[in-house]
Amino acid sequence: MYECANEFFTTGAMPDAFKIARIKLIPKKGDCSKIKNWRPISLLSNFYKIISRLINNRLKKIANRVLSRSQKGFNQSRYIHEVLINSCETMDHCKKNGIKAAMVSVDISKAFDSVSHSYMEKVYDFYGFGPQIKFWLKTIGTGRSAQIIFEHNALSDPFNLGRGHAQGDSPSPFLYNMATQICIWKIELDPLVKSVYSQLNYLHQPISRTEVFNNENCRQTDKNESFADDANNFVLLEYESLLALKNILESFSKISGLVCNVEKTWVLRVGNVAGPVDPRILGLGFTFVDSITILGFRISNRDTLIIDNFEPIIEKLLGIVRYWERFYLTLPGRIAIYKTLLMPQLNYIAAILTPTTEITERISAIFERFVSNGINISKKRLYLSTGEGGLGMFKLENFIAALQSIWIKRCIQSINDNWKFDLSRGTDGRILFLYQYPMLYDTLGTVLRYIVDSYNLFCYKYTTFDNNYLKMPIYLNTEFGYGRNRIHKLNDEFFGLHMINNYKASVIGLTWEKCTVYGEFTQFDNFYHQTGIPVTQNQYESLKKSYEIVKKRLHEEGKSSLDLEEYMNTFKKGS
Repeated sequence: MYECANEFFTTGAMPDAFKIARIKLIPKKGDCSKIKNWRPISLLSNFYKIISRLINNRLKKIANRVLSRSQKGFNQSRYIHEVLINSCETMDHCKKNGIKAAMVSVDISKAFDSVSHSYMEKVYDFYGFGPQIKFWLKTIGTGRSAQIIFEHNALSDPFNLGRGHAQGDSPSPFLYNMATQICIWKIELDPLVKSVYSQLNYLHQPISRTEVFNNENCRQTDKNESFADDANNFVLLEYESLLALKNILESFSKISGLVCNVEKTWVLRVGNVAGPVDPRILGLGFTFVDSITILGFRISNRDTLIIDNFEPIIEKLLGIVRYWERFYLTLPGRIAIYKTLLMPQLNYIAAILTPTTEITERISAIFERFVSNGINISKKRLYLSTGEGGLGMFKLENFIAALQSIWIKRCIQSINDNWKFDLSRGTDGRILFLYQYPMLYDTLGTVLRYIVDSYNLFCYKYTTFDNNYLKMPIYLNTEFGYGRNRIHKLNDEFFGLHMINNYKASVIGLTWEKCTVYGEFTQFDNFYHQTGIPVTQNQYESLKKSYEIVKKRLHEEGKSSLDLEEYMNTFKKGS
């Protein structure tokens, strides 16, 4: 194997077994008598795949340098949900501002199989690849052949592969993304394709903490959202803009071999949908629809986002329950099915959408009936931990809040996408403390509001855990206050606008830890020196009372406190 790999990297020579692919056809949706409804998966030599993986590992190191913000596919710094978050936020922006816009979901025919090899060589040159890596990529990408696997493992005669890369080869997805990146840049940078955000004109300084994204972290691009070959474009619903988009797609087809199927390219009207569509736009050949499914997520120009995406999940849950009820499983067996097959059905959609109370109760009832079937057990015990004698089920609303809160963890790692920029701009970079910026909420769309609500719930819960209350900012934290039932909050009314405007950094950063010395509230004469805030005597007394209340309510002897940023760094990305 070593000698074979060494010869390949030195001379480009590969055994014939490395150059041939066995293609297994996997049926897709639709009429299977039509060849377009079959997906080819290439079975390749395991020894060859070791070599191609080595090349792919090199390519992955430059993914963030050659792929733009728009491309989320097969990238360790991006997530598939970011396509959906940005898409939903753009739709809400158009609706809120009465903008007549269109979401154009582009269909590329046989995407991975049709990229021209000669075009790819020009792409490598464009990105400045050196002669050695270009030589390797050309060797593994050209001069290949394939055979179709039929029933009973019969093989067709070999045929040459004149285009594309084998689906199943490690570098294939990244190379495809490189190929389409040229088209994405053309769409994003062409002024004739008009953005729905054109009136914003952000001129902020870059705020990214990494050099790679400095040119795309202030909403410099906002027209395209792609995940590999699923490309979605948001443009103004104007003839000139859509004509320019169509011309770009057709020109790109000629140079790359990637053909846009105009008839299967869907256009969804978003924002202001009143009035008819310009007949000239209809003449462009695009198909107008009332809803689009992108990446398994149903989007429409109606206010039915929650129902459209959670009702199919409920039907699937009921189907799974009906299937497993036939086996009369033991209680541990039912809990195992609940945790491994039922709960995961929610992960994809609930990561960005919060169901209504009615839908939450319906789903919870399905889970509860399945787990407790035939057992007389209280509802409370269902949700107690096993250590407390319960069954260890999850409160659905808490589970969903945890799923959505992880987006804030991802956000603080780098500001490399539009939704992250919106949160960072609205919080002056203090994304961890979203609850201190209620004015931001009204500027956000539906999905980001769900995420903010979930994260704020997490923050309040985090405040009450161990002795974390000592290190959580007290300004606008609903867990802190004074008076009966903490009715008086530590908000703008308490501090006063003058103090907020003149000592803003000190006020929003104030914690009980800064107000205390060895657990005792600092003296009034020392308060300004210790906190940097010139409070009045009355404010001081109220703060001291608030601290006494929270200390009595939350303090646990022997427990530690952990700063929220420190906590976020205790677990890995994506956890």
